[in-house]
This record gives sequence, structure tokens and C-alpha cells, in this order.
Amino acid sequence: MRKLYIFIVLIITFFSADAQINVFNSVNLPTGYNGSNSRYNRDFIVDHLGRQWIALRDSGVGMYDGNTWTFFSKLNSALQNDTVYSLSEDIFNNIWMGSKEGLVKYDGTNWTLYNKSNTQLPSDTITCAAHKNGDSWFGTAKGLVFYDGISWTQYTTSNSNLPDDSIQCIGITSNGYVWIGTISGVYRFDGLSFTPYYATANSPALYDIRTLLITVNEAVWISSPGGSYYLNNSGEFNSLDSLLNDSLGPCNVSIINHSGCLFGEDSLGNIYFTSTNTAITNLYKITPQLSVFLTVNLNAYINKCYQFRVHNNTLYTSSLNYRYSCFGGFPYFPGFKFIPLDSIDFHTPLFFANNLYINHVNARILNRGDMHWDPVGQTPLYNVPVCSGKVPIYASSIWIGGLDQTGKLHTSAMMYRQQGAIDFYPGPLDTITGQADSISLRNYDRLWKINKSTIDEFKINFQNGNVGNGTYSIPESIATWPAAGTGNHSRRLAPYVDYNSDGVYQPNDGDYPQIKGDQELWWVFNDTLSPHTETNGPAFGMEIHGEAYAYNCPLTTSQTDVINYTTFYRYTLINRSSNTYDSIKVGLWCDFDLGNASDDNIGCDTMQNTFFAYNGDNDDDGAGGYGLNPPMQSVTVLEGPAAYINDGLDNNHNGLTDEINETAGLSNFVSLDGNFAMDLPQATDDYYGYLNSLWLDEVPITYGGNGRGGGTNPTTIPTKFMFSGAPYDPSGWNRANAGLQPNDMRVVGSSGPFHLAPGESQTIDFAYIYTRDTTGPNGLYTSVAKNHDDVRRIREWFDAGSPDPCTFLSIKENNTPNEKYCIVNPNPSSDRIFLNCKKEHEKITYLIRDLMGRTISSGIYSTSGIDISKLTPQLYIIELQFANKHQSIKFVKNEK
Repeated sequence: MRKLYIFIVLIITFFSADAQINVFNSVNLPTGYNGSNSRYNRDFIVDHLGRQWIALRDSGVGMYDGNTWTFFSKLNSALQNDTVYSLSEDIFNNIWMGSKEGLVKYDGTNWTLYNKSNTQLPSDTITCAAHKNGDSWFGTAKGLVFYDGISWTQYTTSNSNLPDDSIQCIGITSNGYVWIGTISGVYRFDGLSFTPYYATANSPALYDIRTLLITVNEAVWISSPGGSYYLNNSGEFNSLDSLLNDSLGPCNVSIINHSGCLFGEDSLGNIYFTSTNTAITNLYKITPQLSVFLTVNLNAYINKCYQFRVHNNTLYTSSLNYRYSCFGGFPYFPGFKFIPLDSIDFHTPLFFANNLYINHVNARILNRGDMHWDPVGQTPLYNVPVCSGKVPIYASSIWIGGLDQTGKLHTSAMMYRQQGAIDFYPGPLDTITGQADSISLRNYDRLWKINKSTIDEFKINFQNGNVGNGTYSIPESIATWPAAGTGNHSRRLAPYVDYNSDGVYQPNDGDYPQIKGDQELWWVFNDTLSPHTETNGPAFGMEIHGEAYAYNCPLTTSQTDVINYTTFYRYTLINRSSNTYDSIKVGLWCDFDLGNASDDNIGCDTMQNTFFAYNGDNDDDGAGGYGLNPPMQSVTVLEGPAAYINDGLDNNHNGLTDEINETAGLSNFVSLDGNFAMDLPQATDDYYGYLNSLWLDEVPITYGGNGRGGGTNPTTIPTKFMFSGAPYDPSGWNRANAGLQPNDMRVVGSSGPFHLAPGESQTIDFAYIYTRDTTGPNGLYTSVAKNHDDVRRIREWFDAGSPDPCTFLSIKENNTPNEKYCIVNPNPSSDRIFLNCKKEHEKITYLIRDLMGRTISSGIYSTSGIDISKLTPQLYIIELQFANKHQSIKFVKNEK
């Protein structure tokens, strides 16, 4: 029911966001021109006066001047045939009409007909045209023609090296190069010969070129049935898919159909194109720096792959294009529609996203505090393995709660954006006022994405002098890296290497982004721009820098390939307000959907600062399921915020109390699966309560059963961690032992508490670790055991300073796993516990801690056991140290 509920509210959100777009102004064709004879248009232009010209299927040409329609046909013009294929305007404001029987020029008063009988046209079927500086080029069914206003020059396969006479589109650059799209491919004419162009990566020659656009920045864009392409700096055509991959990920490009659809361009050089599948039409904007933005769905305004033009920053769409429509034959609009591009919000909160995918994970990252999903399509987008169609997670987000100096509670969080609920917005905060503005939102409404290989290539070219001499173009991802803000925004935003130590980010001086991993995304957001509609609590005045990164190690074994199934994250929280905050908890909320979402269990491992999801049995069957031997998905706090000094707690669960520079680990873990009192938060206090392991009625969670005195084997012992026993362990507290059925699980794990004065910052590093062992049943010694070891490997790598993981993990592969050398018996116990170990040890030292991390007792173990009779009944952890081994065991002290 939860997914159905979310679907309903997001449909409301969808149309609410769509309302940000003014409805397209519509202009219908008049009576007599809206039937089958006008069902498709062949071409559509907007002239210098803003008049719209449409070449109709069998009815000549219609022109709309903003008030009335005027139609031209063979009855009232020089047209010899009412089937018109192309429309164009030259520098002298002449309108050219290419028809089935000749070429016609109209200067507003006079008509001139050109055909085979009075020119060098090789065919009377005129398919396309382009004009530049008084020169004109025309494509025909049997060759290419150049016209300088006086004479005609013909280029065909018989008198030139043009390989194909079927010309479909033409574009001209400022240096006079003519680009020609033909049935067999795309060619460039330099005045002497025709040069064929190819796609990158040894793809076959492009074919059936249907659209060709030369932008104001001299970029070349084309489309064909095989896809759309743009010319890169190396003189090769890159697939538009490769560009969209950077924003959508490789698994999502398949939903885009840009074959044959037209491109448009505004006065700033932004490119627009539509993507249409059987259900959704989206409008995309591509900046000159090749950043991709997309709007909400346009189905309410245009139908399928409409032809469109951009003129004076207004988007015009016409009825379906006959030849080049993506889905010819669908319902049509008899006329055209138009809307100013400024009224289309390319920064709608329902988007902006980019994907982290450098290894076996394709993770969607958004810039408003949530990630791993698509809020509009209500679909999970954390694909593991890449493009498998399988996901272990539905959505994730950050929660923050804390008290100011007056004791007032502040909260910021994200979940499903239900009914438009949002607490976070893009952009940094003013360092003086602590406020945000809508201009900053637009300037920072993106995620900056860069690969380590791009930086390495830049460094080599800079050292070789290629940056200085201009033979190497600095990549957009390096050139636009947000190293420093403007105005009162911080001068320390995205990290970078200051090559010449001048304090100014300038790639021409050798500066470059400083990133983690083989690929990183960086973004900045705040909780201040608008009132909180998720938590309804007051804002902190928090500026948050987000980093998502991953590694790719091609040579790994089944034991070391965990790095290829892991994504890493860092949030840097900066207090830009004048308040001093205390008792802050930062939470990691996660809606697990481990394949089939309805049969999952969850739990936590406090000693590894980890919470996780695993399947209820050995077969993750049903829709989206992983099948036999299903995986586990863990979320691990690698390093949390700075812990309170001398608080007497082992905050990071490493066996040490009040160590120097101690940080928090996983401090709390709760389940929100809806089976009992814990459910979706409703009030501001609910979010902070969850971060501190409280039920909705502020009753503490208790150890055992369902955590509230129900289920199997409940206790009255308060605890901060739900289901802290190992999966399938008959003696631990897990959902199975509590008598709870697998379900669709939502959880939140938190880290803290910590302090944050004005201007101070704290960070939290965490990782999403996916594990699967397909060699045996999903029991203690297969996926569950492998997950424990995989988390340990990642933690050891991070604690070592994050060296090259490919080398580090290979070296660590031969290390002995953390085996269970000893068990506590009896467990639970009321007076004394004993250790049963696999082999004798000369000396075993022990340390007993409560769940707050406080040391209760310590000593050297003897065969007489350990007296626990005076301990308060609750859950404890005993830390064992023998030789060079270390083990942590949980036990319960019962009442006598």
C-alpha cells in the first residue's frame, strides 16, 4: 500500500510542477485545412517577423501572422504542386519553398519559379535548403545545388565525389563549410571535395541523416534512425547517448527516442530536443558546455514527437512531421502551439539529477537532499549490477535534527516529496546573512561530474604545454568546476588543487579539481531558501556540500570485487546561521527494495557501524527479484561527526573510549516498516525522535520482540539499535526471531550527537555496499558472511586513509577473516557468563560495555567465568582481545 500511496501523491506533485509551465498558446488551422490533407506537415519555420510558415501535406503552405492565416497553393502562387517538402528564409527575407515540382521564391510580393528547365537543378523534387551571406544551397532527390543569386552549380555523383544524390538536410558554418545529410551518411564540402564523417568508437558510417543543425557556436548536430550525434573537438561525431549517459546513466538512455526528431536553438546557444517514447514526451536543454537539463513531461501540451522551432527564445511546435516524425500516424494537432522558453522551468524541483556509474553500480543522485530514485516516474534508480534491471534500494535521503541555544528544535529532511514536500534546495548560503536566493538556486541547480581519467589527461597536457599553446581544449567539467563562489558566497566550495598557490582557481594556470575515486559528483544545497514542507520545522541555516564517488578495479577476485559494488558519499554540514546548535543527529534514511520489495528483512551491526537489508529466504522471487542466493545491501557509516570530548562513550565502536579526535559512528538505528507504532513521521518532533530511537509517542525502543513489548521474546530494556542480531542467528535479536514477517522495509540510521557553532562544519562519510554470494544458500556462511567480510574490507581500506583500493584490497585478500573464535554461554544469563573458544589461548582480556559505549567492567578471563550478577538487566557488548585477534560479542543480562 505504501507504493500505491506514494504513486497517488506524486501524481499530484507532477501536475503541480507542470503548472509552473504556462499552457502553450494554441493556433488552430481554419476550417478546410484541418482534415486529412493537412494531417502531417513536411516543414515548419518562423521568419524574421515571427510569422509561422507550415508546409502542409497536400495543401501547399500556410502562413500565420499572429492574427490571420494566409494559404498559398498552385491556385494562387507559383507553386506547381501542393506537396511542399521544405521551407527556408534567406538573408534578404525571401521565403523559399521546395516542392515536388520545383523551387519557388517569394519576396512578399513577387513569385519566382525555378526548375530543371530554367536552372541547373538536377531534379524538380526539392527536399531541403540552407542560406548563408547571400548564398543558397538546395538539396534535391538527385543531387546538391549551389546558387549565388546569379548562377547555379550542380554537384552529383556523376560530376563530383559526392557518394549519394539523395540529399535530406543541409547546414552551413561561418567559414563556408557545407554539411550535407544524405541517405548514406553525413558529408562536409570544403569547396573542392566531399569528406565523409563517422561516429566515434569505430562505429559504422552514419546513415539516413534526417536533421542537421549548425549552432551559433558552430557546433554541428545531426539525427538519424540510429540516434542523434554532435561533432566533438576531435572532428568525430559523438552519440548523444554518450552525453545523456552523464546525466541519466546507461540504463536509462533506452527510454529516449531522439531518432529523427528536430533540434532547436535559442539566442544563447542552448540546444533543445524532444524525447518521446510510447508514454512520455520530455523537452531537454543542452547548454553550450554540454550540460543537460530536462523539463517535466510535456504531454499536457504537445503530443508525441512534434516538430518544433525556436525563434526569439520562443518555442514553436507544429503538428506531426510526415517524414521525420518519431511515431507517424499518432493523433495530431491541426495547427501549432508556442510558448516562451523563459516560462519553462528547467530547474523544477522534480529534477535535476546525474548518475554515478563507473563500476557495477548505476546510482541516481539528485541535488535536493535525496538520491537513488526518480521522483517523477516513482522508480528506483540504484541499479546493481548496472543495467540488470535489479535494484536493492528504492530511495535514500539525509535527515538532520538538533537544538539551538534556546532549546528550540530544528529539523531538515527528505523522503518521497509527497505533495511537493521539500526541505532542501540547491545552492550555497550567504556567508554574511546566512540566507539563500533564487538566483543562486539557478546557478547551482546541477551536479558537477568528473572522471579521474579526465583530470589525468589534463595534467599531462598542461605539463606538455598543450594548455598554454591552445592545442588542448580544457574539458567543460574542469573549466566550470565550482571551486569558489561569488559575492558573499564562500570562496571554498568544491575542492581543487591550486597548482601555482595563488588562491584563485584557474585551469589555464594548471589548477584542477581535487576529487575522490575514479568518478565523482559534487553539489551544494541548503535548508534555508523556502519553508520546510517535509518536516515543517524551522531551518538550521545549513549549507551542505555533497560528494558521491566510486572506484573501478578491473582486476579483482570474488573476495576483492566489493569495491566495484560500492558507492561512497560525504556530506559536509556548514552552519551559516548565528545560532549555536547542540545535540545534532544526522540521519541516513533508506527505503530498501532488495529486488522484490515485499519479502525483505533489515538489521544492523553496531560494531561495524552498519545497517543492512537481506532477503527473507533463499529465493528472492516475484517481480524484480534477484532469484536464488539473493544479495545483501549495507549502508555503513565510515566516519561520522566529531564526538563530544570526554563523554565516557565508545562513539565509533572501535573498543576505545574518549580517544583523541574521536568521531561518531552509527549511533541509532530504527525500522519504519509500518507493522506497528513506528511509521511515517507526521510532526516535526517525529523526525528527531526517530534519530534518537524513539517511537512516535516518544517511548524508547526496547530490546527484543518488535521493539515495543510485542512479538517473540520482548524485554523492557531500552536500546538505540533495533534488530542488532546477526541474520539467522537463533540467539540474537533479528526479525525472524522476533516472529516478524519479511516486508517492504524503511529505516533510518543516525550519527551523533555533535555540536555546531556559527561558521563551524562537520562531515559524515558513508558507503553503500552490495554483496552477493551465488555459490550457496543465503545462510550464515554465504551472502551474510560475505557481507560481513566485505564491510570489514571497506572499513579497513577507509581507516587506512583510502589508498588505491585496487592494490590495498588485493594485499588484504590473504588476511584471515574475523572468525568467531569464542561464544558466550549461557546467553542470556542472570549471574555468570563463560567463554567457549575454538582453541585455548594463553591470555584473553575482556572489556564489557553497555549500548551507550560506557565501560562497565574489564579484566583477564579465567575458567571461573565472569560475574555479571550486579549488572543492570539489559544488552551488553563484551570485547575480547587474544594474541593478535579481536572479537566483539553481544549478550543479555536477565533479571534473576
